[in-house]
Amino acid sequence: MLKALEKRNGLSLVISTGARASSEFLLKVVNGARALEAATNGKLQFTSSSDCVKFSTGSRILSLPSGNPAALRGFSASCVIVDEA
Repeated sequence: MLKALEKRNGLSLVISTGARASSEFLLKVVNGARALEAATNGKLQFTSSSDCVKFSTGSRILSLPSGNPAALRGFSASCVIVDEA
Protein backbone atom coordinates (compact mmCIF):
# COMPACT_ATOMS: atom_id res chain seq x y z
CA MET A 1 0.00 0.00 0.00
CA LEU A 2 2.82 2.42 0.75
CA LYS A 3 4.22 1.75 -2.72
CA ALA A 4 0.87 2.78 -4.16
CA LEU A 5 0.99 6.06 -2.26
CA GLU A 6 4.48 6.96 -3.52
CA LYS A 7 3.17 8.06 -6.90
CA ARG A 8 0.36 10.63 -6.94
CA ASN A 9 -2.48 9.48 -9.20
CA GLY A 10 -0.71 6.13 -9.66
CA LEU A 11 -2.34 2.78 -10.25
CA SER A 12 -1.27 -0.38 -8.47
CA LEU A 13 -2.75 -3.53 -9.97
CA VAL A 14 -3.13 -6.70 -7.90
CA ILE A 15 -3.86 -9.91 -9.78
CA SER A 16 -5.24 -12.72 -7.61
CA THR A 17 -6.01 -16.35 -8.40
CA GLY A 18 -9.78 -15.85 -8.20
CA ALA A 19 -12.59 -13.56 -7.06
CA ARG A 20 -12.47 -14.71 -3.43
CA ALA A 21 -8.70 -14.16 -3.17
CA SER A 22 -9.08 -10.78 -4.85
CA SER A 23 -11.72 -9.72 -2.31
CA GLU A 24 -9.61 -10.94 0.61
CA PHE A 25 -6.58 -9.02 -0.62
CA LEU A 26 -8.63 -5.84 -1.00
CA LEU A 27 -10.04 -6.29 2.52
CA LYS A 28 -6.47 -6.25 3.85
CA VAL A 29 -5.81 -3.06 1.88
CA VAL A 30 -8.95 -1.44 3.33
CA ASN A 31 -7.90 -2.37 6.88
CA GLY A 32 -4.45 -0.90 6.28
CA ALA A 33 -5.98 2.24 4.77
CA ARG A 34 -8.17 2.67 7.86
CA ALA A 35 -5.08 2.47 10.04
CA LEU A 36 -3.24 5.03 7.89
CA GLU A 37 -6.25 7.32 7.92
CA ALA A 38 -6.34 7.17 11.73
CA ALA A 39 -2.57 7.63 12.03
CA THR A 40 -2.68 10.76 9.86
CA ASN A 41 -5.71 12.17 11.72
CA GLY A 42 -7.78 11.97 8.54
CA LYS A 43 -5.29 13.76 6.28
CA LEU A 44 -5.00 10.66 4.13
CA GLN A 45 -8.53 9.63 3.21
CA PHE A 46 -9.78 6.81 1.02
CA THR A 47 -12.87 5.35 -0.58
CA SER A 48 -13.38 1.74 -1.52
CA SER A 49 -15.52 -0.37 -3.80
CA SER A 50 -15.68 -4.09 -4.47
CA ASP A 51 -12.47 -4.02 -6.54
CA CYS A 52 -10.70 -0.72 -5.84
CA VAL A 53 -9.37 1.50 -3.07
CA LYS A 54 -8.82 5.13 -4.03
CA PHE A 55 -6.82 7.50 -1.86
CA SER A 56 -7.16 11.27 -1.53
CA THR A 57 -3.79 11.52 -3.34
CA GLY A 58 -5.48 10.11 -6.46
CA SER A 59 -3.59 6.82 -6.16
CA ARG A 60 -5.59 3.63 -6.63
CA ILE A 61 -5.17 -0.03 -5.79
CA LEU A 62 -7.20 -2.22 -8.13
CA SER A 63 -7.59 -5.91 -7.33
CA LEU A 64 -8.73 -8.26 -10.11
CA PRO A 65 -9.12 -12.03 -10.38
CA SER A 66 -6.96 -13.67 -13.05
CA GLY A 67 -9.68 -16.00 -14.38
CA ASN A 68 -10.06 -14.00 -17.58
CA PRO A 69 -6.72 -12.83 -19.03
CA ALA A 70 -8.53 -10.52 -21.48
CA ALA A 71 -9.87 -8.51 -18.51
CA LEU A 72 -6.29 -7.76 -17.44
CA ARG A 73 -5.19 -6.17 -20.71
CA GLY A 74 -4.92 -2.43 -21.20
CA PHE A 75 -3.84 -1.33 -17.73
CA SER A 76 -0.90 1.05 -17.30
CA ALA A 77 0.03 0.38 -13.71
CA SER A 78 3.04 1.75 -11.87
CA CYS A 79 3.08 -1.40 -9.72
CA VAL A 80 1.83 -4.90 -10.50
CA ILE A 81 1.48 -7.55 -7.79
CA VAL A 82 0.67 -11.16 -8.64
CA ASP A 83 -0.94 -12.62 -5.52
CA GLU A 84 -0.32 -16.33 -4.84
CA ALA A 85 1.22 -17.03 -8.23
